[in-house]
Amino acid sequence: MFGAVFILIYYSSRRYYLLISKIDFLNSITLIKRNIIQLEKYKIKLKRLRYILMPFGLIGIFIMEDFPFFSKELILPIFLKVLVMVLSIYFTFKYLIYEQFRKLDKEIDELEKLEIE
Repeated sequence: MFGAVFILIYYSSRRYYLLISKIDFLNSITLIKRNIIQLEKYKIKLKRLRYILMPFGLIGIFIMEDFPFFSKELILPIFLKVLVMVLSIYFTFKYLIYEQFRKLDKEIDELEKLEIE
């Protein structure tokens, strides 16, 4: 479980850095800016993927260590960790990522208007 999550995140990160290396700085400024904004959107999607896959990676680590999930002493700490993780994921998806996407889309629209003029 941990290996599959690690490979997926590694592949996505590698793709991100390959996209960065493909930016051609000899193009016009608006085209460069648009490419950078699209890279930022991909980075946000990558962050969202990491948040979604984080619980599976943690479960994989706990399974490798033969961690007792349902012992009486560990139910409360595990519950609190899961609660904090779920709240963090909810807050990030609901507010932060949505606002970033909206801001980047607005910037892309402004750049397209500049190119038309």
